Amino acid sequence: MRNIDTDKEQAIFQAALRLIQQEGFAGLKMSILAKEAQMAAGTIYLYFKSKEDLINRLYITLKRRSAKSFLKGYDPKAPFMEGFELIWQNFLDTNLANPEESAFLEQYYRSPYLDKTVQDEADQLVAPVFELLERGKRERLVKEAPTEMLVAQLTGFVAALTQLHASGGLTMTAAFKNAALAMAWDGVKR
Repeated sequence: MRNIDTDKEQAIFQAALRLIQQEGFAGLKMSILAKEAQMAAGTIYLYFKSKEDLINRLYITLKRRSAKSFLKGYDPKAPFMEGFELIWQNFLDTNLANPEESAFLEQYYRSPYLDKTVQDEADQLVAPVFELLERGKRERLVKEAPTEMLVAQLTGFVAALTQLHASGGLTMTAAFKNAALAMAWDGVKR
């Protein structure tokens, strides 16, 4: 088995992310990707079997990074509100710091490239969030609604804030982040 040059793999991922942002999934052509990543087209196929393989591996790589970031410092034994506030704030900060990655993750989730195996792994990465919200329901702090719906409400709000911030339509101050957290909580509290 050949050795993976992680620098080349990351260069391919970064070039793919840029091109997908500009052209969408359908516009991602491996020959253009190779040029953008400054390598031969054949080199791309040493790392990825196909365009679909590349997109799925890019998604799970970014999802792992995102989950690690928004779960940083989270203790499942901590009081519910402490965990909720920490994860939500981390999630917002992660998305604000990485708007292209955030947009890609959302775009992938709605794409025909969504792979069941990859999605199952991604679901495991975010399981602590679902478990926290389930605990909130048991403690009668969170609305009795499907947890997927609660997550969609919270993540959709963060996605909209991220878009507004990235477009220059909103400057994120500490006061604004606190207000956004209060609004997010109002949306799910019992």
